[in-house]
Amino acid sequence: MSCSNVVSEDIEEIKDPEDFIPYHISIDRFMVKQNETKQDPDFGNYSGWIKLYNHEDDAVDIGGWIVSGQPFKSEANGWDTLPKGTLISPKSHLRIWTNGEGVVRNSIHTSFTLSEEGGQIGLYGPRWADTPVMDTISYSSEDVAADIAFGRFIFGDENREPQDFIPHRVTINEFMVKQSQTLKDPDFGDYSGWIELYNHDDGAVDISGWIVSGQPLGSESNQWGVLPRGTVIAPEGYLLIWADGINMVKEGIHTSLTLSEEGGQIGLYGPQWAHTPVMDTISYSSEDVVADISIGRFSFRADHRDFILPMNNPTPGEPNRLRRLELLGSHELAIEDPSGLDVDHTGNYFWTVSDMPGGSIYKIDREGSIVLELQVDGHDMEGISQHPHNRNLYVAEERLRTIVVYDTLGTEIERFKVDVEFQRLNDGLEGITINPFTGNVFVVNKRLPRALIELDLSREEESRERLYAPMNLGAHKDSAGLSLAGLFFDSDKEVLWMISDEARAVFVLDLTGRPLAVFDAFKRDLEAIALLREDEKIYLVSDRLHTLFAFRLPSPLKMLSPRSSVD
Repeated sequence: MSCSNVVSEDIEEIKDPEDFIPYHISIDRFMVKQNETKQDPDFGNYSGWIKLYNHEDDAVDIGGWIVSGQPFKSEANGWDTLPKGTLISPKSHLRIWTNGEGVVRNSIHTSFTLSEEGGQIGLYGPRWADTPVMDTISYSSEDVAADIAFGRFIFGDENREPQDFIPHRVTINEFMVKQSQTLKDPDFGDYSGWIELYNHDDGAVDISGWIVSGQPLGSESNQWGVLPRGTVIAPEGYLLIWADGINMVKEGIHTSLTLSEEGGQIGLYGPQWAHTPVMDTISYSSEDVVADISIGRFSFRADHRDFILPMNNPTPGEPNRLRRLELLGSHELAIEDPSGLDVDHTGNYFWTVSDMPGGSIYKIDREGSIVLELQVDGHDMEGISQHPHNRNLYVAEERLRTIVVYDTLGTEIERFKVDVEFQRLNDGLEGITINPFTGNVFVVNKRLPRALIELDLSREEESRERLYAPMNLGAHKDSAGLSLAGLFFDSDKEVLWMISDEARAVFVLDLTGRPLAVFDAFKRDLEAIALLREDEKIYLVSDRLHTLFAFRLPSPLKMLSPRSSVD
């Protein structure tokens, strides 16, 4: 090859940035300093080098792409444009010598050298495409030693067969995209994003060479990193990975990826030599990103597992747990199987029902004493809500899947059938509440299916349903049996509060049914929920304990941002 200068100006005609194809090319490894590892074939010396890798199945021309030894366009200005016709064969490497010569002979030589004081190896698309970041790896002076390379390694596994791979059960347990105070990076003192893995096996698992990503692997974003040699997770242990864009290992493991506030997909994959099998993924949207709130997997019991929920009590490096509500007091209820709870129009009393055959509607005070009983001969009544305008009482009957409207004297006014599929009669309607701003009614179907339904009862039957939201909560299909119960509309925040008796948890939902926060209510057989904001209390009813519990309302309420309701 004849000698020519490495170009430092654009070598392509002006193109539209949208024409750029972000081929999957990455920085595989680099060496800053050497004495004897690899001799430069053109100059015969032992200089630094950068090795790129083409993950594509076809050759890729990266002429015009940019390589750098410092952050691009920094004061150090250590960068070069790759010459026209720079090809990388499929699944192959390209070595670029960083010796300061700035010429092309048998190999490409950059005009910059790699600093022993530290830097950032960068690969960027061409300038006509606005130099998109393709890959970066940062290093410090502590990482520089003669004849030691740094970067992404497969650790001598190039000759292993995919069938040799053992798919140990390691999963994504929790992650945080954005934080200001939860956990400081032990190496750089920053509050960066992180991903937590969990090893379900009863033996230690070496996941060296496994891949973590912040976007679908192979997507245009190219947000992924290879776990370094010696990455081992203890049996039933946790591993925290910092997603801060700094690819190195110190006290913590740092990857070249960062987590986008616009949304993405956290992924865990097996090594490249095993053809990167998918081990686990969790997707998230921009609406799921709030500072110091993580997204995590949570199991309520052995048979109700792997719910993906926002966690306002992040637990990096520890088992996931919900923030526990503070119990303030409890009052016995002289009502058989009490169920349902709503604040009456004065704000001084509650309405509740008995779900026994022939049950009544009750008005009780804040200590649980019965003030009024309306004998309505109810049929499996589970929920109750008082309309904020006409003051009628709306009662949800579970088995009949019916909403029955009574006046405050107990006279039935009308009935509305709720069209919801079911597998068992006793898995029907539970909680009910009314949106005071629209007059629409929200009801919860207990399970099989779990669903939140919004109804405009002023419409004809065929057009009443405004929302049908399956309440999967990100869980595995085996967790479909977890039951939902009471429901309450919080007019102050315009969100819904929901209780699950089996989970012993309180959920805060937006008006589309999306979880915004979850709290541990820890009492059993909880069937109903209501809020009194002036008292800063949450009230819960347990049917089998015949008890009205009072909890402190969390303040401030740390939750995700609500999504707009459906039209």
